[in-house]
Amino acid sequence: PLPCSPRHFQCTRVCGRPYSCGRHTCQRVCHSGPCGACPSEGARTCPCGKVVHMDLSCADRVPTCGGTCGKLLPCGSHRCAERCHYGECTASCKATV
Repeated sequence: PLPCSPRHFQCTRVCGRPYSCGRHTCQRVCHSGPCGACPSEGARTCPCGKVVHMDLSCADRVPTCGGTCGKLLPCGSHRCAERCHYGECTASCKATV
């Protein structure tokens, strides 16, 4: 007789187990083993994406860097001239094209 193979069950539902932070839950598809660290902890970038802040807790709001945002405006040709900020760029393109 052949030995039974180990069972490796996996469904298509979201895991949902809490991370060690106690604030967030695992959003991966059903898996075996540990979920790992909370993805909102550790190194994260400021809203404009230019400065990396290391070792942040998931409860910490990432600080703005004070630099120019620089994200592409809806016109597709110009960039946001506001300081690094949260949310959508509210500056409208004033340049004539």
